[in-house]
Amino acid sequence: MSTPIVSVLLPAHNAATTLPETLASLRAQSLPDFEVVAVNDGSSDESGTILQACAADDPRVRPIQLPRVGLIEALNRGLSACRGEFVARMDADDLAHPLRFELQAERLRAQPGLSVVSCLVEPFPADTVTQGFRRYIEWLNALTTPTEIARDMFIESPLPHPSVMLRGAELLALGGYQ
Repeated sequence: MSTPIVSVLLPAHNAATTLPETLASLRAQSLPDFEVVAVNDGSSDESGTILQACAADDPRVRPIQLPRVGLIEALNRGLSACRGEFVARMDADDLAHPLRFELQAERLRAQPGLSVVSCLVEPFPADTVTQGFRRYIEWLNALTTPTEIARDMFIESPLPHPSVMLRGAELLALGGYQ
């Protein structure tokens, strides 16, 4: 198997109800050159079985089965297994736009000095989103320039983690997740 351009770092804990749709959104990507490093963080539901079945159908899916270690450790274990130049983050209850990986990888390749890219987000399902969460998403999506992002960096992360793609070597050089 060749080295993919993008490694999708996908932790999962008791995500059996959302994981199939998340994995389907990844299979629908216009950029086919990616792997999914899917870290099952000690799930007590069928998450591990779903990941194994998906891996049997798609060799790009590489499940890692762990006892419950928590999100940070699961991310770091998965990060150490990522082979792609770029790491795209997803959570097990997220959906990715079909062009996301293609557009983000193009931007990172075109601008070698750029470390991380993100995109706008949309909450779903709409009928379950609270007013407070809607305001939070509106705030996130209003931060579209480097100046705005730098200004609000210490309020809350202005880059929604499941929308981020970054250079894996740089994240590793910083010591991974903390």
